[in-house]
Amino acid sequence: MKVTFLGTAAAEGYPALWCRCERCIVARERGGENLRLRSSVLINDDLLIDPGPDLVGSTIRLGVDVADVQAILITHLHDDHLDPTGFLW
Repeated sequence: MKVTFLGTAAAEGYPALWCRCERCIVARERGGENLRLRSSVLINDDLLIDPGPDLVGSTIRLGVDVADVQAILITHLHDDHLDPTGFLW
């Protein structure tokens, strides 16, 4: 089984936009892998779990092609996965 994590952060991303805690400050300073997009997972290139508004950015950043996705699984009813305005491109 091939598992690709497209994002591993909560709905606000990480570091959080308005947060000034030490961890978020350090993550901003270090950048790179310390900057996490909102949660989404691709399984075997054909099952997309919890896509959200970061999908385009995460696929480009990771060099992932989602053209072979056959099914989308939504595991919970949060706006970061279900709000269609996040997909207006």
